[in-house]
Amino acid sequence: MIHPNLLIILNMNMSTRNIHLTNPLAMARVFKQLNHQHTNIAFLEHTDFEIRYNVINSPDQEYKEPEGFPYCCTVHERIVEDVQQHISIFPKCCAQHAKLEGQAWFDKLNYMGLPLHTAKAVHFTEYQILNKVNVDDWYEEITQFIEYCIYSFGQFPAGFGPPLGLEDYLVFSKWIIKNNSGKVQYPKDRMTTILNYLEGYSEPNTEVKQADLNILINQYEKWLKLFPFDIPYFSPLKNQFSGIYPILNGESSFNKFLGTQKSSLITYSKLIDVLVTITKKILSSYSAYQLFQEGKLTDLEQKQLDLAGSLRRLQLDQMREEISSDQKKYIKVIKRWLKDEQSYLSEIAPILARSQQYTAFLKE
Repeated sequence: MIHPNLLIILNMNMSTRNIHLTNPLAMARVFKQLNHQHTNIAFLEHTDFEIRYNVINSPDQEYKEPEGFPYCCTVHERIVEDVQQHISIFPKCCAQHAKLEGQAWFDKLNYMGLPLHTAKAVHFTEYQILNKVNVDDWYEEITQFIEYCIYSFGQFPAGFGPPLGLEDYLVFSKWIIKNNSGKVQYPKDRMTTILNYLEGYSEPNTEVKQADLNILINQYEKWLKLFPFDIPYFSPLKNQFSGIYPILNGESSFNKFLGTQKSSLITYSKLIDVLVTITKKILSSYSAYQLFQEGKLTDLEQKQLDLAGSLRRLQLDQMREEISSDQKKYIKVIKRWLKDEQSYLSEIAPILARSQQYTAFLKE
């Protein structure tokens, strides 16, 4: 199982001690992106780091560890024995893990505590399932804790195989559910739902593509460049919109065990729709007509120059860069607004000039 690339956000709390760089140049590249590309987002690619397994805590304070754990019963003993057996042949257990040998950052000794860790994860999960399966928010309570356990096994860099011990955790957790699901006090339908949730993690994962996220970020940054923030009225808004990246779905979920907020990426077409909406909203907030109605329409010549300059810059940007058909959706809105503003000012400028001359004449 490979988790997505790590997103390094400028104000992110980088206190995850079990993240270890496998490529010494990776963090330098991240800071270069942040410092020189005027962005708040950069990547640590999942080829550049490993996450070692993390110590996990029991689901609640009422949990009591069985006496003599993990040698308290045959199940927990079996978990320890199986993981120990896997560690004894690791990393020569499979072709992917075999690549770990000879890597300067890899040390097998870092994984010697996994047998006990795996046994704890399975027993904690059993406790949480049997303790929460009958409560109202049973699904969130159980699946969030399972996710917490799964993430505790960490990951190797991309290409070096699945986390050690994770498959043992999944196998024994599913075994426990199957052996409890038939009991009267545990709703069979809920136990089946939890089992299916675990099965989903056992299936081969489709690796999250960095390109998908990059495309969204690059598209938003192109919009930032093309929008007429050079017009004085819009200039103060540039910093505001440079600090946000509307690339996540509005819905998000908080995992109280992990302490993380999770949300999925929006689609590319949805981002284009969002950008068109934002463009229309910003442009509709300002117009020469509105200023005229408020008696604030001054310095017409400078405003005409600003509009002409912004329109010409947009045209030149289109000539320099390849513009996709999707980008044209919001570029069309911007161009139309610029031309309409130019047309309006061109119409009223002579009228205002004559009016001002007439007013001046009456005052003489």
